[in-house]
Amino acid sequence: MSHVIDYFVSPQDPILGIETGNLVAELDVSNWSRKAVIIPLCQGEAYVHVGRAVTSATRKRHYCVNVYDLRQRATVLQELFLSPEAALAFIVELAAVRLVA
Repeated sequence: MSHVIDYFVSPQDPILGIETGNLVAELDVSNWSRKAVIIPLCQGEAYVHVGRAVTSATRKRHYCVNVYDLRQRATVLQELFLSPEAALAFIVELAAVRLVA
């Protein structure tokens, strides 16, 4: 069974442009909805931010980790989580393992 998920554009989404004012050293529960981080990839760097998403049928809220490869200028990963804390923990893990792109 397929699910339709609505993704919302947040202020730090690269669609709106990557601004240095949106960058922080670390995302946390107080800044995740408007800030982003840069993490190293195997080749290059990624702009990583958390956005909101909702399952259309059930209106279930999700938090989506978006990984945008700065070299490719494309989103290379989107992962959904049920809490912002889980999304933030995933970003810490990504930074530790240097996501293979």
